[in-house]
Amino acid sequence: MDMLKKTFDRAKQTVEEHFGDAAYTEYDAEFQAQLNRADDIRTFVEKSLSAVECYMQPDPAIRLLPGLTQEGQNKPEVIAAQMGQFAQSVGGWVGKVNVNANTLIGSLKQAEDTYVQLGKYERQYLAAATDSYVSPVKRFLNEALKALDKERQELKARRLDMDSLKNKLKNKQPEQYPQLVAEKDKAEQVFNEQKAKVSQMISAVESALPEHLKQLRQLTDTQISFMKKSQKALEDLSKKLA
Repeated sequence: MDMLKKTFDRAKQTVEEHFGDAAYTEYDAEFQAQLNRADDIRTFVEKSLSAVECYMQPDPAIRLLPGLTQEGQNKPEVIAAQMGQFAQSVGGWVGKVNVNANTLIGSLKQAEDTYVQLGKYERQYLAAATDSYVSPVKRFLNEALKALDKERQELKARRLDMDSLKNKLKNKQPEQYPQLVAEKDKAEQVFNEQKAKVSQMISAVESALPEHLKQLRQLTDTQISFMKKSQKALEDLSKKLA
Protein backbone atom coordinates (compact mmCIF):
# COMPACT_ATOMS: atom_id res chain seq x y z
CA MET A 1 0.00 0.00 0.00
CA ASP A 2 2.79 2.43 0.92
CA MET A 3 4.57 1.75 -2.38
CA LEU A 4 1.34 2.25 -4.30
CA LYS A 5 0.75 5.54 -2.51
CA LYS A 6 4.32 6.66 -3.24
CA THR A 7 3.91 5.79 -6.90
CA PHE A 8 0.72 7.82 -7.06
CA ASP A 9 2.28 10.78 -5.24
CA ARG A 10 5.31 10.73 -7.57
CA ALA A 11 3.09 10.65 -10.65
CA LYS A 12 0.94 13.48 -9.26
CA GLN A 13 4.04 15.51 -8.42
CA THR A 14 5.47 15.01 -11.90
CA VAL A 15 2.26 16.19 -13.57
CA GLU A 16 1.96 19.22 -11.31
CA GLU A 17 5.56 20.18 -11.97
CA HIS A 18 4.89 20.24 -15.70
CA PHE A 19 1.45 21.82 -15.69
CA GLY A 20 1.07 23.50 -12.32
CA ASP A 21 3.01 25.53 -9.80
CA ALA A 22 4.25 22.68 -7.63
CA ALA A 23 7.43 23.05 -5.61
CA TYR A 24 10.46 21.82 -7.52
CA THR A 25 13.87 21.40 -5.91
CA GLU A 26 16.63 22.42 -8.30
CA TYR A 27 20.02 20.78 -7.97
CA ASP A 28 22.77 23.13 -6.85
CA ALA A 29 25.15 24.36 -9.56
CA GLU A 30 28.08 22.17 -8.48
CA PHE A 31 26.04 18.98 -8.45
CA GLN A 32 24.37 19.81 -11.77
CA ALA A 33 27.81 20.34 -13.27
CA GLN A 34 28.76 16.87 -12.04
CA LEU A 35 25.68 15.38 -13.69
CA ASN A 36 26.52 17.18 -16.94
CA ARG A 37 30.08 15.81 -16.87
CA ALA A 38 28.73 12.30 -16.34
CA ASP A 39 26.47 12.73 -19.38
CA ASP A 40 29.42 14.02 -21.43
CA ILE A 41 31.52 11.02 -20.40
CA ARG A 42 28.77 8.60 -21.43
CA THR A 43 28.35 10.32 -24.80
CA PHE A 44 32.10 10.33 -25.46
CA VAL A 45 32.57 6.68 -24.48
CA GLU A 46 29.55 5.43 -26.43
CA LYS A 47 30.46 7.34 -29.60
CA SER A 48 34.13 6.33 -29.38
CA LEU A 49 33.20 2.68 -28.93
CA SER A 50 30.76 2.81 -31.83
CA ALA A 51 33.37 4.41 -34.10
CA VAL A 52 35.99 1.81 -33.20
CA GLU A 53 33.55 -1.07 -33.73
CA CYS A 54 32.50 0.34 -37.13
CA TYR A 55 36.16 0.62 -38.10
CA MET A 56 36.97 -2.89 -36.96
CA GLN A 57 33.89 -4.44 -38.59
CA PRO A 58 32.30 -2.24 -41.30
CA ASP A 59 29.56 -4.80 -42.01
CA PRO A 60 26.63 -3.72 -39.78
CA ALA A 61 24.93 -7.13 -40.01
CA ILE A 62 27.93 -8.88 -38.50
CA ARG A 63 28.59 -6.07 -36.05
CA LEU A 64 25.05 -5.75 -34.71
CA LEU A 65 23.91 -9.37 -34.98
CA PRO A 66 27.03 -11.47 -34.38
CA GLY A 67 25.03 -14.43 -33.14
CA LEU A 68 22.80 -14.54 -36.20
CA THR A 69 25.38 -14.07 -38.95
CA GLN A 70 28.37 -15.97 -40.24
CA GLU A 71 31.38 -13.81 -40.97
CA GLY A 72 33.20 -16.46 -42.99
CA GLN A 73 36.28 -15.28 -44.87
CA ASN A 74 37.65 -11.81 -44.27
CA LYS A 75 38.65 -9.66 -47.23
CA PRO A 76 42.31 -10.75 -47.49
CA GLU A 77 41.19 -14.39 -47.33
CA VAL A 78 38.75 -13.79 -50.18
CA ILE A 79 41.63 -12.38 -52.27
CA ALA A 80 43.77 -15.42 -51.36
CA ALA A 81 41.00 -17.80 -52.45
CA GLN A 82 40.67 -16.03 -55.80
CA MET A 83 44.43 -16.18 -56.36
CA GLY A 84 44.39 -19.91 -55.60
CA GLN A 85 41.53 -20.55 -58.00
CA PHE A 86 43.29 -18.54 -60.72
CA ALA A 87 46.46 -20.58 -60.18
CA GLN A 88 44.47 -23.80 -60.66
CA SER A 89 43.01 -22.47 -63.89
CA VAL A 90 46.43 -21.48 -65.19
CA GLY A 91 47.60 -25.04 -64.60
CA GLY A 92 45.38 -26.13 -67.47
CA TRP A 93 46.80 -23.58 -69.88
CA VAL A 94 50.23 -25.19 -70.36
CA GLY A 95 51.10 -25.15 -74.05
CA LYS A 96 47.86 -23.34 -74.95
CA VAL A 97 48.72 -19.69 -74.28
CA ASN A 98 51.76 -17.51 -74.84
CA VAL A 99 52.76 -17.22 -71.15
CA ASN A 100 55.11 -19.09 -68.85
CA ALA A 101 52.45 -20.92 -66.88
CA ASN A 102 54.84 -22.13 -64.19
CA THR A 103 56.02 -18.59 -63.50
CA LEU A 104 52.47 -17.29 -63.39
CA ILE A 105 51.31 -20.12 -61.14
CA GLY A 106 54.24 -19.52 -58.80
CA SER A 107 53.45 -15.81 -58.56
CA LEU A 108 49.79 -16.48 -57.90
CA LYS A 109 50.63 -19.02 -55.19
CA GLN A 110 52.96 -16.50 -53.55
CA ALA A 111 50.17 -13.94 -53.61
CA GLU A 112 47.74 -16.50 -52.21
CA ASP A 113 50.09 -17.33 -49.32
CA THR A 114 50.63 -13.64 -48.55
CA TYR A 115 46.94 -12.81 -48.44
CA VAL A 116 46.26 -15.84 -46.28
CA GLN A 117 48.83 -14.41 -43.87
CA LEU A 118 47.23 -10.95 -44.08
CA GLY A 119 43.88 -12.52 -43.21
CA LYS A 120 45.48 -14.17 -40.19
CA TYR A 121 47.01 -10.85 -39.09
CA GLU A 122 43.62 -9.19 -39.39
CA ARG A 123 41.96 -11.81 -37.20
CA GLN A 124 44.73 -11.45 -34.61
CA TYR A 125 44.31 -7.67 -34.67
CA LEU A 126 40.54 -7.84 -34.20
CA ALA A 127 40.88 -10.28 -31.30
CA ALA A 128 43.56 -8.16 -29.61
CA ALA A 129 41.59 -4.93 -30.15
CA THR A 130 38.50 -6.53 -28.64
CA ASP A 131 40.42 -7.71 -25.59
CA SER A 132 42.31 -4.45 -25.03
CA TYR A 133 39.60 -1.90 -25.85
CA VAL A 134 36.13 -3.05 -26.85
CA SER A 135 35.47 -5.49 -23.99
CA PRO A 136 36.79 -3.23 -21.18
CA VAL A 137 34.85 -0.22 -22.49
CA LYS A 138 31.65 -2.26 -22.74
CA ARG A 139 32.15 -3.43 -19.16
CA PHE A 140 32.55 0.19 -18.10
CA LEU A 141 29.29 1.11 -19.84
CA ASN A 142 27.39 -1.93 -18.59
CA GLU A 143 28.64 -1.79 -15.01
CA ALA A 144 29.78 1.64 -13.82
CA LEU A 145 27.54 3.82 -15.98
CA LYS A 146 24.52 1.53 -15.75
CA ALA A 147 24.87 1.49 -11.96
CA LEU A 148 25.11 5.28 -11.99
CA ASP A 149 21.95 5.51 -14.11
CA LYS A 150 20.11 3.36 -11.58
CA GLU A 151 21.15 5.59 -8.69
CA ARG A 152 20.24 8.72 -10.64
CA GLN A 153 16.76 7.32 -11.16
CA GLU A 154 16.56 6.62 -7.45
CA LEU A 155 17.63 10.20 -6.74
CA LYS A 156 14.86 11.50 -8.99
CA ALA A 157 12.35 9.35 -7.11
CA ARG A 158 13.62 10.65 -3.76
CA ARG A 159 13.39 14.21 -5.02
CA LEU A 160 9.80 13.65 -6.10
CA ASP A 161 8.97 12.18 -2.68
CA MET A 162 10.48 15.20 -0.93
CA ASP A 163 8.82 17.80 -3.16
CA SER A 164 5.48 16.01 -2.94
CA LEU A 165 5.58 16.37 0.84
CA LYS A 166 6.64 20.00 0.52
CA ASN A 167 3.60 20.60 -1.64
CA LYS A 168 1.35 18.93 0.91
CA LEU A 169 2.65 21.40 3.50
CA LYS A 170 2.25 24.34 1.16
CA ASN A 171 -0.02 27.05 2.65
CA LYS A 172 -0.36 25.04 5.88
CA GLN A 173 0.79 25.84 9.40
CA PRO A 174 3.65 23.34 10.01
CA GLU A 175 2.97 23.08 13.73
CA GLN A 176 -0.48 21.72 12.96
CA TYR A 177 0.93 18.84 10.89
CA PRO A 178 3.83 17.43 12.93
CA GLN A 179 3.67 13.98 11.28
CA LEU A 180 3.77 15.50 7.79
CA VAL A 181 6.69 17.71 8.79
CA ALA A 182 8.53 14.69 10.16
CA GLU A 183 7.93 12.81 6.90
CA LYS A 184 9.19 15.80 4.92
CA ASP A 185 12.32 16.09 7.07
CA LYS A 186 13.00 12.36 6.66
CA ALA A 187 12.49 12.65 2.89
CA GLU A 188 14.99 15.52 2.77
CA GLN A 189 17.53 13.42 4.66
CA VAL A 190 17.07 10.46 2.32
CA PHE A 191 17.30 12.78 -0.70
CA ASN A 192 20.55 14.32 0.53
CA GLU A 193 22.03 10.90 1.27
CA GLN A 194 21.12 9.69 -2.22
CA LYS A 195 22.53 12.85 -3.75
CA ALA A 196 25.82 12.28 -1.93
CA LYS A 197 25.88 8.68 -3.18
CA VAL A 198 25.37 9.79 -6.78
CA SER A 199 28.08 12.42 -6.40
CA GLN A 200 30.53 9.80 -5.14
CA MET A 201 29.68 7.48 -8.04
CA ILE A 202 30.26 10.26 -10.58
CA SER A 203 33.63 10.96 -8.97
CA ALA A 204 34.48 7.27 -9.36
CA VAL A 205 33.47 7.38 -13.04
CA GLU A 206 35.66 10.44 -13.58
CA SER A 207 38.55 8.69 -11.84
CA ALA A 208 38.25 5.83 -14.35
CA LEU A 209 38.98 8.09 -17.34
CA PRO A 210 42.78 7.53 -17.22
CA GLU A 211 42.07 3.81 -17.57
CA HIS A 212 40.04 4.57 -20.69
CA LEU A 213 43.00 6.46 -22.15
CA LYS A 214 45.24 3.50 -21.32
CA GLN A 215 42.88 1.21 -23.25
CA LEU A 216 42.92 3.64 -26.17
CA ARG A 217 46.72 3.55 -26.18
CA GLN A 218 46.66 -0.25 -26.18
CA LEU A 219 44.25 -0.17 -29.13
CA THR A 220 46.62 2.16 -30.99
CA ASP A 221 49.63 -0.05 -30.29
CA THR A 222 47.70 -3.10 -31.48
CA GLN A 223 46.78 -1.35 -34.71
CA ILE A 224 50.38 -0.19 -35.30
CA SER A 225 51.63 -3.76 -34.89
CA PHE A 226 48.98 -5.04 -37.32
CA MET A 227 49.84 -2.42 -39.93
CA LYS A 228 53.60 -3.05 -39.65
CA LYS A 229 53.22 -6.80 -40.09
CA SER A 230 50.85 -6.30 -43.02
CA GLN A 231 53.17 -3.81 -44.69
CA LYS A 232 56.15 -6.17 -44.29
CA ALA A 233 54.18 -9.06 -45.86
CA LEU A 234 53.13 -6.92 -48.81
CA GLU A 235 56.65 -5.55 -49.32
CA ASP A 236 58.04 -9.10 -49.39
CA LEU A 237 55.38 -10.08 -51.93
CA SER A 238 56.20 -7.07 -54.07
CA LYS A 239 59.87 -8.10 -54.20
CA LYS A 240 58.94 -11.66 -55.18
CA LEU A 241 56.69 -10.42 -57.98
CA ALA A 242 59.28 -7.97 -59.38
